[in-house]
Amino acid sequence: MRFIWSSVFTGCRKNNYMSEKITDLEIQLTHQQHQLEELNELVYNQQQQIAALTSELRKINEQMQIALPSLVKEAEEEAPPPHY
Repeated sequence: MRFIWSSVFTGCRKNNYMSEKITDLEIQLTHQQHQLEELNELVYNQQQQIAALTSELRKINEQMQIALPSLVKEAEEEAPPPHY
């Protein structure tokens, strides 16, 4: 009879241990999912900022070419330096 109770008690401890481990893993998964969502939002916002800055830079470059066409030239249009 003692063996039966001992094995039942051991089985309960194993079940509790496994239940706690599963709960811990579920908590970790939930935190990781939350972090992933935050990172996705951060990357999206950064991409939006990059797109806005790229557009703004393009406009500034166009304005400079209109205002100062002789100072802003393409590399092919530039004369070689005098030492060539």
